[in-house]
Amino acid sequence: MFEHLSGLESILCYDDGVDVAELTQHTRFCLDDLRLVKATGLNWFRYPWRWHAIERTPGRYDWGFTDEAMSHLKQLGIRPVIDCCHHVSIPRYIDGGFLNPDFSKHYVRFVTRGLERYDWVRDITIFNEPYPTILFAGYTGFWYPYRKNAGAFVAMLGNIGHAICEISRLCCTVRGLRSVHFETAESHSGADAPAREWPPTETHCAFW
Repeated sequence: MFEHLSGLESILCYDDGVDVAELTQHTRFCLDDLRLVKATGLNWFRYPWRWHAIERTPGRYDWGFTDEAMSHLKQLGIRPVIDCCHHVSIPRYIDGGFLNPDFSKHYVRFVTRGLERYDWVRDITIFNEPYPTILFAGYTGFWYPYRKNAGAFVAMLGNIGHAICEISRLCCTVRGLRSVHFETAESHSGADAPAREWPPTETHCAFW
């Protein structure tokens, strides 16, 4: 059976602290937004746990808005695919972001607490688009922590890879959770030398 999947992205713009969910007023009109989702016929919908807003200090969680949103999803009969970390939407206390050697420990703890709290969740995106996230944060310098070297890329790859493996093990042992993975599938063709350096074409894919 073919089924459409859409979703809501909540990205923290790290430099100025803008939270896209707040900017678009989803945090104010959550129920109205999700009713519109249901009205489109979507019963499967990717939805973020806004880690940067939930765990502002290590081990202390504010699930207030997330409780509200998850309750609305459940009542409306929308099956969420939980997006646990969208690009650089990470708490400020994790100095250095994905370069922090304790990143995996903090992230696994957060996801574990969320899965314990919402024990009816079945689908999860363990880590959104790891390749472009690591590329832009650790090699091109576009995203926090703005590194531009292969060493940073490899270090981030190790930290994020470890977190993905640990949460994958959790998914295999808890409630038959299903991993719905999102990644970029990229194919480029540049017309001239500047275009060939950083081609803009990007196609998204999901698989599970």
